Amino acid sequence: MIIGFLGSQGCVVKNYLGGFVVGNLAGDILGESERGVDKISGFVGGCDCGNIRYEASGEPVRTQICHCDDCRRSGGSAFATNVFVNAEDFRLIKGEPCEYFWNANSGNRRGRAFCRDCGSSLYVWNEARPHLRGIRIGTIDDASFVKPWAHVWVSRALPSTNLSDELEKFEEQGP
Repeated sequence: MIIGFLGSQGCVVKNYLGGFVVGNLAGDILGESERGVDKISGFVGGCDCGNIRYEASGEPVRTQICHCDDCRRSGGSAFATNVFVNAEDFRLIKGEPCEYFWNANSGNRRGRAFCRDCGSSLYVWNEARPHLRGIRIGTIDDASFVKPWAHVWVSRALPSTNLSDELEKFEEQGP
């Protein structure tokens, strides 16, 4: 992946297929049921260097552990835990992230917002569920409220990943 800068347009990112995408903000992703979270009225978070900050004012919609190739690759880990909120309840309060777009394992167009300075992956979205944002749990200031309800894309989980917990498991995306 090659990252460059283009004035007020933010970052230019070369995607896996060799094309270039220009972007700043966007949003939306996965989920529809109210699962995997305690009742809270909102939360805040941001990137590692502090140049990007966000707030989610409503209750989270769901929390899930994703084992898809995209989440593993973008997070540099065996899986990613995402807290989904309604797009209308999410807003940036400091800075502007860069965006990267690609076609996900599901075939849907996805986007990921990240900090141009420290590289922190902040949130993701998916054209199949444009009303949601999937916030990366590691960027939430106090994520003690998070209780994942399911593992998704277990068909892509690494063999060394322990899936013996009591959470629901879906071979692909799930409901």
